[in-house]
Amino acid sequence: MTQPHTRLAVDHRPVQRGFDCNAPAKALSPTATPEAVLATLHALVDGHYAGLPCEDAAAAEARAHHAGRNDALQSAAAIGIAGDAADLELLVRDALRPFQFGETPGIAIAGPGVLIRPAAAQLLTLVLHELTTNAIKFGALGYAVPRQTLQVGWKYTARGVVVEWRERGVAILGPAERPRMGFGRQLIEHVVAAYCGTQPSFRLLPGGVECTMTMPAQAVVY
Repeated sequence: MTQPHTRLAVDHRPVQRGFDCNAPAKALSPTATPEAVLATLHALVDGHYAGLPCEDAAAAEARAHHAGRNDALQSAAAIGIAGDAADLELLVRDALRPFQFGETPGIAIAGPGVLIRPAAAQLLTLVLHELTTNAIKFGALGYAVPRQTLQVGWKYTARGVVVEWRERGVAILGPAERPRMGFGRQLIEHVVAAYCGTQPSFRLLPGGVECTMTMPAQAVVY
């Protein structure tokens, strides 16, 4: 069995200089259309990678991430085209499909039946892709050791549906003095915040990542 490595809690791909993540996010609100959300996500993904060098090891890795994000955007686009509300649990399990759709030991998925509107489902598709990718590279999904776990849950509240992603047992030394604003964190703290109208919580803790966000009542089918 591969032994886990101790990892620093840092964001790993800096946002490209000169790209204002707030610019595309300004168009969003809890009543944004699927078209507006998808356009914002495309602008964020494309702007993040604008101006990358053609030949560079880091650039090659970045292009691989870009391809993965574009795949997630294609899935998001399909949700918008269908126009139907999406099952939140199915969105989570689809993001975790490399892990038997979340049935792998160490992964716990729990929450009531929730249907969310297409715009919110599109946004969550990319968010879950980012959290899963990060957990594979640096977090709870990267090494097959019993003490590393992932819990994904959600619950109804008066304000909407709270979604929680919690990693435990990850060997992280501690936060960097000046953690860089990576793409996933930018997506959550700026774009999700603009859409939801509330500030999500994204924390890099000694045991792993914790992320909490509230999908507003307008995004939920009751």
